[in-house]
Amino acid sequence: MEDAGIAVFRFAGGACGALSVAHAAREAQDTLDIFGSQGSIHVATLNEGNVRVKTNEGERVEAWPPAANFHQPLIDDFTNAVLSNTEPKVGGHIGLEVNRIEAEIYRQ
Repeated sequence: MEDAGIAVFRFAGGACGALSVAHAAREAQDTLDIFGSQGSIHVATLNEGNVRVKTNEGERVEAWPPAANFHQPLIDDFTNAVLSNTEPKVGGHIGLEVNRIEAEIYRQ
């Protein structure tokens, strides 16, 4: 696995996005920033659960506290899907799409 990687995306509507990943950084950089024409969303550390939303109307901070075990909500959802014979929120089709995107990044 690489220590770092960068990918630039062009979406169907013409918008662009950039992804920067670093696995060997001493300091955790689990951040997310999304900028759009109507505002932006900022998450300094994904697993802390604080989200800053900025729009023309102002700025707000939302709190989405994570589970004590970060994987537990996915495990619970999968278990409930099996027991109720329904699709989990994150199914195999999402993993397949992630792998397709990763393969396309490496192909470039």
